[in-house]
Amino acid sequence: MPDGKTKADDVPDPALAAFEISARLVLAGRYEEALTATDEAARLYRERITDTRTGPLEALGAAASRAYVLVFRCEALSKLERWEECLRTASEAVALSRSQQADAPFAAPPGATLMGLATALWGLGRPQEALAMARESVALYRRLTSADPAAHTLGLAQAVNNPARRRSVRDHRRRALRSAREAVALYRQLARDNPAVHRRDVAMALGNLARAHSSREASLAAAQE
Repeated sequence: MPDGKTKADDVPDPALAAFEISARLVLAGRYEEALTATDEAARLYRERITDTRTGPLEALGAAASRAYVLVFRCEALSKLERWEECLRTASEAVALSRSQQADAPFAAPPGATLMGLATALWGLGRPQEALAMARESVALYRRLTSADPAAHTLGLAQAVNNPARRRSVRDHRRRALRSAREAVALYRQLARDNPAVHRRDVAMALGNLARAHSSREASLAAAQE
């Protein structure tokens, strides 16, 4: 995540402020306003990346922060169903994340950027490409989670849940069921440690599991829970 530091630590960082506003607006569902905030944050981080006075480590952090901002922007665009813009935004975010090592300091979130790209491809009616991006996202999060479960289990749960939520075609039902079961298990694990935050995630994952089941009884049981 952005470190929020400037050359003078007591001076507010305008890029970080715009970043935080972007996140709050997306979480609040104020997507049109979020687009304005993400534009500003992305612009400020781009200037930091291209500034010749920026040191290598600071430039790396700025690139990661810009990727995060673009993930927020893609989320807002997807909610507004502006799929072509979402695709362009997600593609840039993925390019930024691929330019860095996943375990590098301030690394851009490759799994999150790939999920954004998968969402855009789903919206554009390109399910096979979307599933490929979703699978790559899951693979990246599995690798990160194996090294640091506390930091990345939530990301893995979200990545696994994404294809489970999208797969409604009969040919993919078995995979959807497997993904939905894993997502429920991961969210249950998180809810044990922090039920106030993650009980709603468990409920969401159970809803996906109910839709994935071909058995009426199993679907009803998941839906009731």
